[in-house]
Amino acid sequence: MKIIFDFGANAGQNIEYYLNNSDLVVAVEANPELAKKINIDFKEYILNNKLIVFNKCLVNNKIENKVAFYLNRRDSGLSSFIKPNYNENDFDIILVEPITYEEIINIVGKPYYVKIDLEGLDEIILKSILDSGIIPNYLSFENGVSYTKRILRDYNVFKSYNIVAFYNYKKVYGKIEGKTAGPFGADIKSPWLNKDSILKLINKMPTTWFDIHLCTDELDYGKIDFNYYQKDFNLVLAIKQAIPNGIRKILIKYLK
Repeated sequence: MKIIFDFGANAGQNIEYYLNNSDLVVAVEANPELAKKINIDFKEYILNNKLIVFNKCLVNNKIENKVAFYLNRRDSGLSSFIKPNYNENDFDIILVEPITYEEIINIVGKPYYVKIDLEGLDEIILKSILDSGIIPNYLSFENGVSYTKRILRDYNVFKSYNIVAFYNYKKVYGKIEGKTAGPFGADIKSPWLNKDSILKLINKMPTTWFDIHLCTDELDYGKIDFNYYQKDFNLVLAIKQAIPNGIRKILIKYLK
């Protein structure tokens, strides 16, 4: 049975794609309004046992009965388990029931693919999955400047690596409709790489806005192809990087 865990499901933007590529999708979303929307939008799949929705907070261990969640009134994507240090008046604090990765597995079984998009908790949950010994075939998570390289270096259970970038997503994958976590597995267009190559690629990425994809199988490795990671050419930025400061200011002023 092919099971996908959607950790941080938001409004369910990726659920239809996951349903088409699995036997069962498990969506975990802490925001009660978004979880309610998923239940309404995908009611038929829930009734047919194709989708399970947990309106809970994913934690690495259950030490409390409720967990604080900072709900952003303006943008649900900015809601977080970490206390915000900006525009605090834009957030409401709610209490959410916790659930662990192991508890979900005990209910539904081992996942084939796990997508992690948990504002402020990505590294914690990622480590809890890797340390559990119950490793999915595929796993993806948001790139984090502070932990991505450390995770890749410290854990050797995965054999193949890839990147899905979002700053040029439309160019590579076509039209974007709402927020997306992008493809996984064989649907990723860029070549799969070994660990040395992915670390080199990360060092050369033009921005940090991308997801890391991992696979436990040793897939057919390719070579780094920057056609999948290029940003649109920016003349002003190129001048800033290549020309001495005095001349640069004159040229930028003229170009504007």
